[in-house]
Amino acid sequence: MKNMLSNKKHLVLIIVILVSFARIQSEAQTYIGVKRGVSFSQATFDDVDPNYNMEIVQEQTQGDITGLILKFLQDKHAGLLFEFNMIDKGWTQIVDENFKYKTTLKYLNLYPQSQVVLGKRKFRLFFIGGPYVSYLYDAESSEIPADQVENIPFIYDSERDNKWDFGLGGGGGFSLETKLGNFQIDGKFSLGLSNIIEKEQDTDPEFSRNQTIEVSFSYSYPLFNKKDN
Repeated sequence: MKNMLSNKKHLVLIIVILVSFARIQSEAQTYIGVKRGVSFSQATFDDVDPNYNMEIVQEQTQGDITGLILKFLQDKHAGLLFEFNMIDKGWTQIVDENFKYKTTLKYLNLYPQSQVVLGKRKFRLFFIGGPYVSYLYDAESSEIPADQVENIPFIYDSERDNKWDFGLGGGGGFSLETKLGNFQIDGKFSLGLSNIIEKEQDTDPEFSRNQTIEVSFSYSYPLFNKKDN
């Protein structure tokens, strides 16, 4: 029942985001394109039962980003950017010098963002930011040797744990407008606001949230040319 109510809340959130960003003036310049990049992620685990004392040492977990973008520019300096991506998140626990436990969480990611553009020439600086909603479609974890089982405190269980992830992100980058289309390089940081692991017992973390750095390249092409006023 708890998971069902949580899923309904996330579906409502998706609808609110889509409705909020759907009111775009018809005279906006519209671009459609593709993006490709890499993600560097880890997870925060906080407020574990003090009787269960174990330090989690992590390193950044590298993954892939592949998706589509839809961009609406109201004028030369402001607009909206929608991304629909497949993105890898997760964490890598450094157990000892011989073993690292890696969890890769593969999400479908909807990312509506506001975009502010600085500059008047073809090469411009921009800043982006907004909320995101993700749904887990696959999860992979390292095999755990028998002698390391008690050293792995947090194991993602796709049957038990949260498939939804939502949060906030922001960043910036550079874009180049050419006759062939728009080329863009950006980087951003996103922070999850929902727990990855459901807390069902004292040894589960109170907070378990995604933190992700994204670096990507995108290409987009205008669907039509906006007429200058």
